[in-house]
Amino acid sequence: MPKAEKMALFKHEHTGRYKMDNMPTEKIETATLDANDTLKNLIVSAAKEGASDIHLQEDELPRVRIQGLIKPAGSQNLPKGWIEQNIINRLDKNHQKLYHEKGNVDASLTVDQVRLRISIGGNIYGLSAAIRILPIKVPTNEELGLPTSAQNFINPGAGLIILAGATGAGKSTTMASLLAARSKKRGGQHIITLEDPIEYLQLRTGDNLITQREMHTHFENFPKGMRQALRQDPDIIVIGELRDMESARVAVGAAGSGHLVLTTIHAYDTVSCINTLLTLAGANENIQTRTQISHLLIGVIAQKLVRGSDKKRYGMFEVLVNTEDAKAAIARAALEDLDKELQMNTKAGQLQMDRHLALLVKEGILTSDEAIPYAQNPKDLMRLLAVV
Repeated sequence: MPKAEKMALFKHEHTGRYKMDNMPTEKIETATLDANDTLKNLIVSAAKEGASDIHLQEDELPRVRIQGLIKPAGSQNLPKGWIEQNIINRLDKNHQKLYHEKGNVDASLTVDQVRLRISIGGNIYGLSAAIRILPIKVPTNEELGLPTSAQNFINPGAGLIILAGATGAGKSTTMASLLAARSKKRGGQHIITLEDPIEYLQLRTGDNLITQREMHTHFENFPKGMRQALRQDPDIIVIGELRDMESARVAVGAAGSGHLVLTTIHAYDTVSCINTLLTLAGANENIQTRTQISHLLIGVIAQKLVRGSDKKRYGMFEVLVNTEDAKAAIARAALEDLDKELQMNTKAGQLQMDRHLALLVKEGILTSDEAIPYAQNPKDLMRLLAVV
C-alpha cells in the first residue's frame, strides 16, 4: 500500500476516532477481520471502518468498537495461539518477559506507522487482547472542545494539573493535547513523560527537549521513574497515573520543588478526584499536606465521552479552577464547600459536568433526551437547559 494511502487511513477527527477521508459518516459498515490475517492487515481493516478499538479473544469472533459500540467483525473465530504469535512475539524482550512472569501485560506497539496501546491477559477461555488505535496527530485543545479555563492550566511555570475520568474517557488524549500546546507556546524546556505505555508521540520540534519513557522498558515503576526524572533537570514532568501513596507524594513533592506536573487519577468527577488525591497522599488527617496540595494545585479536569446525535463521540468536561475559595476548601478537606464553589463560581472558570452537558445540548451535539443518561443529576440538567 502506498505511503500516502496508508496515512489517509488515520485522519484524526474532532471525535478522536478514525475514518477514511472519503468514507460517509452517516453509514459505518462493520469491519471484516479474517482470523488468518496478520496484525498489520487486521489494524488496517479495522481503521478503514472507523474503529477506535479492537477486541480479540481466542475461539471467538474478533470485535471492533465503532463510535462507542462493540460489534462482531468477520466470520471466523480467532484460533488458539494467534495472539501470542502475532502480538506477544512482537513486543520487546522486557514486555515479553513480563507477560510470561505475570500472565498479562500492557504495552505500546507501532505497526506500519500506526501507534497501538495493547492490553493482553488470560481468562477462562484463553488469551484476550484489547487494542486501542491511537491518532498519529495529537489533537489541539480546540479540536477536543476543551473549555478555555482548562486550556489556561498549562500557562503557569510550576504546579500540579490533574486529569480525572474512567478508563477510555480520553484522559491521555487531553493530557497530550495540553502538553503539545505548552510545548508550542513556550520553548527552552526539558519535558519528561513517564507512561504505561507510551501512547502519543510528542513532536520533537523547536528548542524544547522532549524525553518520553515507558514503564518496564525505561523505568521500573512510577515512583522510581519520577525520582530519576527529578535528577535530570526537567521543567515539566508527565506522570501517566497516580496509583498509590508513594506516587502521589513524589508528584506533590515535584510540583513543590518548582516543576510543572501533569498526571491522571481514576475518579468520577473533580471533587472525587480531590478526595482521591488527599487519600493517596495521606492528607486527610494531615493539615500540613492538605495545605501544601491546596497551594500547589493548578486545577482538575474531569471528562467523559458522550454519544452525539450524529453517533460520534464528544468530550464532556468538568473544570475545577483552584481559586482562593477552592484552596481554602481543600485545606480543610471540606469537599461539600468545593462542590458549591464548582457550581457557583462560573465567572472564575468553574464548570460543572452537567453545565457542560447542557451547553452541548445547546450547540446541537445531542438532544435533551439523549443527554439525560449522561447527567449527574437529571433535575439539575433540566434546570440548566432552561437557562443556558
